[in-house]
Amino acid sequence: MEGCRKAAAQGIDRYCIVTAGRAISPADFEKALTAYQKMHEEFPDMILCASHGFVSEENLEKLKAAGVSMYHENIETSEGNFPNVCSTHSFQDKIEEIKRIQKAGLELCTGGIIGMGENWQDRISMAFSIAELGIKSIPINALIPVKGTPFGELEPIKKEDILRTVAIFRYINPTEDIRIAAGRSYFEDGGKELFTSGVNAALTGDLLTTGGSSTAQDTKILQDAGYQLKKAEE
Repeated sequence: MEGCRKAAAQGIDRYCIVTAGRAISPADFEKALTAYQKMHEEFPDMILCASHGFVSEENLEKLKAAGVSMYHENIETSEGNFPNVCSTHSFQDKIEEIKRIQKAGLELCTGGIIGMGENWQDRISMAFSIAELGIKSIPINALIPVKGTPFGELEPIKKEDILRTVAIFRYINPTEDIRIAAGRSYFEDGGKELFTSGVNAALTGDLLTTGGSSTAQDTKILQDAGYQLKKAEE
């Protein structure tokens, strides 16, 4: 509640709760439902987004009834590269989950991660897969290699390749919201160039395993780029 209240005060219009793991436990799911209900009551204009892994149709409907309107479910990478990234479930499992979410009447925030050893064909394939699913909100994450993790020894992706990837996603998904998420630390100014290369939205605040960008910095970048922002509360 405190995090949602802070976001609303800064003029942020979407608030997302993310849990780790393949699926949220039943006990934690009930806690999450209570939290969403309270947030929706106190901040009815806030768009609530949930990210809890694989969820049943019944629980998706419960989330919607609690005030959640969007669910986050990345496809991560291309279908061909997916086995190199994930071994606990398949790319098709992801697609079936996405269709379940759509059937429940929730919007989707679906993107992936670049810089995990994939090639350009994989990136283009991922962009087409997302377009074919009719996704309206597309987050792009650039991997930040962390020592001790499976991709910890990879060379960090070049910022020029991030910009090219964004431009490709924009070309293939011309009218959607393309959101830059992790990896903005590769840019000295928080990624101002990204907003002239195809990005038109951002995930602000702290991310899953790394710090994000500050809302104040993002506000300045967007204002300088000519965007009209929702006014923060006085």
